[in-house]
Amino acid sequence: MPILENARHERFAQALAVGKTAVDAYEAAGYRRNRGHASTLRRNPRILQRVDEILETKGQIQGRGALAAIERAMLSKTAVIEMLLADRELARVKGQSSAAIRAAELLGKELGMFVVRAEVRSTLEARIAGMTREQRLVRMAELLEPMRKYLSELGHDTEAPVIEGEASETEDP
Repeated sequence: MPILENARHERFAQALAVGKTAVDAYEAAGYRRNRGHASTLRRNPRILQRVDEILETKGQIQGRGALAAIERAMLSKTAVIEMLLADRELARVKGQSSAAIRAAELLGKELGMFVVRAEVRSTLEARIAGMTREQRLVRMAELLEPMRKYLSELGHDTEAPVIEGEASETEDP
């Protein structure tokens, strides 16, 4: 997604991406401070998509959920790291090794010491997975038609050969 056409919206998205609250970002974008309007603009899908893109390019994508949580709790990265260190130490003192290990794991993730792997499904894959067999066949036909047209314009044969005959069972040797 390119830079937003509305300059104020772009400034608002940029301010959200650096961690400002919606109200502060709204004001930084050049609007008069208004909590309600800031909240409404904060939920705009184009704004949210632009914020994700900005964070992605900075290598800091945490998703809108994290952004909202940070805004609500007014937390900084430093404060979270300090809390994890304190919690880890307390867990060790109390002999709660699993809690200490978990705090150490979260610290390691935050510091980039571990790779977090997650399965990511494309939007198309997710939509297809929710379809019935008949809906999938219709959608595939819709997708194939423009491809066949393009291939025929290039001079390629778009029809696969049909092999006719009857199938019979064979025994494995």
